[in-house]
Amino acid sequence: MSILYEERLDGALPDVDRTSVLMALREHVPGLEILHTDEEIIPYECDGLSAYRTRPLLQTGLHLRGCSA
Repeated sequence: MSILYEERLDGALPDVDRTSVLMALREHVPGLEILHTDEEIIPYECDGLSAYRTRPLLQTGLHLRGCSA
């Protein structure tokens, strides 16, 4: 069973340009590891609740390092 994002229940997601966000992050935080391709972010579409999946816009390595510390 898989429940994908449903706007009627979850509300509208903001319309955000992934490339613009990526460029801004790289400009303001040089050296930050940013996962941004579909292949890289698919593992993060389930945040502890595997039946409810929504792909994130980006994922940063900084957060991952903090979680593993």
